[in-house]
Order: sequence, then C-alpha cells, then structure tokens
Amino acid sequence: GTFRPSATGTTSLYNILFNNSGAINILGGTTLSMGGGGSFTGTITVPAGATLNFAGGTYNCYGGSSITGAGTLWVSSGTANLGGTVNVTGTNSFSGGTANVTGNYTCINNTLLDISIGGAVNFDGTGMVAPNTLNLDGALGGGNTVMVGSAMYWYGGSMSGSGRTIIQPAATLSIPFFAGYGGVYLYDRTLENKGAMLWAGGNFGMTGVLTNDPGGFFQIQGTAAFGYQGGAPRFDNAGTFLPSSAGGTTSFYTIAFNNYGAINLIGGILALYGPYSCTSNSALGYFIGGKTLGANYGQLQVSGSVNLSGTLNVNLTNHYVPTTSDS
Repeated sequence: GTFRPSATGTTSLYNILFNNSGAINILGGTTLSMGGGGSFTGTITVPAGATLNFAGGTYNCYGGSSITGAGTLWVSSGTANLGGTVNVTGTNSFSGGTANVTGNYTCINNTLLDISIGGAVNFDGTGMVAPNTLNLDGALGGGNTVMVGSAMYWYGGSMSGSGRTIIQPAATLSIPFFAGYGGVYLYDRTLENKGAMLWAGGNFGMTGVLTNDPGGFFQIQGTAAFGYQGGAPRFDNAGTFLPSSAGGTTSFYTIAFNNYGAINLIGGILALYGPYSCTSNSALGYFIGGKTLGANYGQLQVSGSVNLSGTLNVNLTNHYVPTTSDS
C-alpha cells in the first residue's frame, strides 16, 4: 500500500524490519529513519526538505525499486545495497556504514556528495556520478567514474577501486593539512586532475595512478610525501606541477614520476626515490633568487634511474644577479 510517515519531525524504526513493495511518501521537512534492515521493491519519494536515513541493519533495494526526489539521502549506519533507481538531487550523505551502489544511481549538477569518517560508498552501477561538490573523509570505492564539477575537499580517508575520480577543468581539489593526521590514500584507483589541485602538505599514500592532465595545475604548499603502499603507483604530469617551495621538501618514495608537461621549482627540494622520466615536449624550470638551497632556488634529487629530455628553463628572480664564483 502507501505508507506516509509523520507530517512533522522524525519517524524512527528501531531494530524493526521494514519491507516495502508499495509506496513510501515522506513529506517535506520531515525525516524517515530506518534502523532495522529490510527488502525494498517499491518506491520511496523524498521531496525537498525531507530526509531518508538508512540508520542500521541491512537494506536490499532491488532492481525494481526507486528512491527519488529533491531531498536528502543519508546512510548513517548499517549496509544499504542500492540496486534500483536512486536519484535524490539534494545532499547524498554517507556518514557511517556502507552503501553498495549497483543500480541506476544519478548524482549530478548541484548535488552535494558527502562521505564522512566511518562512511563508505562503492559506486558499481549505471547512471552518472557527477556531483557539484564532493567532501571526502571516509572511503570512496568502486568501478564507476566520479566527476567533480566545482569543488572537492579531501580531508582524509581513501579512494579505491578500478574506477576514476576526475577533477573537471573548472573544478578545484583541495587537500588541507592536519597536524598528526593520517593523510589521504589512493588505492588502485586513478585520480585525474583537469582543473586545479592544492595540497597543503602531509602524507599521500599510493598504489594507484595520479594524473595531472594537460591544462591541469597541481601546487603543493608545504612539506609533502607521496608514500608507496604496494602495487605499481605512478605520477604522470602533463600539466603544470609546482612542488613545495620556501624550504619545504616534496618526496616520492618508490613511485615512478613521468613528466610530460612542466615542473617549476621555485624553491624547496623535489626528492624522487624512484625512477624519473621526461619526454621531449616536457619542461623543467628553475627560478633562482640567490645562493641558498631551498630558500632561493629549488633542486631536483633523483636516487633512481633518470631519463632526461625536453627543455631546461632557468630564470633569475628577486633581482638576483650571479657574480664570479657563485654556484
């Protein structure tokens, strides 16, 4: 039949199995919180201002089911297996438990996709995952492509799976630095930057591939380390890469570094504990403003194999003019 939760406040089911083969109509401004698991083959309508919360247990939403509306989809605990149609155009929040998306999941345009600490979502369905904003502090996985339209804030956690995460040309990926924090991790997945990446520094664990595409801009703003976590990780730069400056060090530990674009060493040290290769159309730029390493000029240090090609650019800055015996 038709089930309509309370017209005000929150309707909660605690440890009660809820099976829906009919219609659930949530009213705007209210929340339906389900905490006991269930089987869904029917429809759930989540209008603007309403919230559907999977709050515990295991929910199996099969192929004929649908969850639609302009409200909020929230997985706060338990497991939600979303095998049907899911098109909730408000916030899609995964703050706890695990969501396994295998159906026709749509998340586009102005939708906020929020994956918090303790939350995990695996995108392995059809449809388009292209939120305007992505906040990541939990685990994002699966084989689907996730495209960020405007802004991504990677506070911590991991990205994994066989798919790709693409930062669109007009978008910015920001990775803040938190003292004592565990860093961010890219497991197997490909992270592809077509826009701008700004990393305040810290730890970046890798088994996957990080690509800075032509037109992409990647700047590191403090001391940073890319750490080997297994597999065959690599960093492919075809855009513009600016390592740490102002006395900082950017380190790549056992991670292959391939330069097809431009590396600009304004200051600091780029330390590669692995192979370095560059192509004939690549460029390596130095900006020299004095004789003090790290403060007035940068340095590329490679402990692995080196294949040099392309263009070397040296520019004097800060009105510095070398004199006899300067080196």
